[in-house]
Amino acid sequence: MQVHVAHHVEVSLEMEEMQVHVAHHVEVSLEMEEMQVHVAHQVAVCLEMGAHARPQVEDSLEIQVRVAGQVEVSLKVEAHMRHQLEDCLEPEVRARHQAGQD
Repeated sequence: MQVHVAHHVEVSLEMEEMQVHVAHHVEVSLEMEEMQVHVAHQVAVCLEMGAHARPQVEDSLEIQVRVAGQVEVSLKVEAHMRHQLEDCLEPEVRARHQAGQD
């Protein structure tokens, strides 16, 4: 009888040990689930920030394109003015050259 009771006590202790083990696994699972929720929240925040930043990036790129266009126009105007200046100076340079040869 004592052997029988001892066996029942041993089985009970093993079951209790198993319950503690299972409880630990449940706790770990809950912590992992909590972590997943936290990560999912962070991802959502990042996506929201990205969506918020996108129009600002697009505006910045649009401004850069406009500025690049203005710089291009400015360079063309400068080149045109340089040609006009060269055209104006050319007769004077020729006259000086001829005066030097005489």
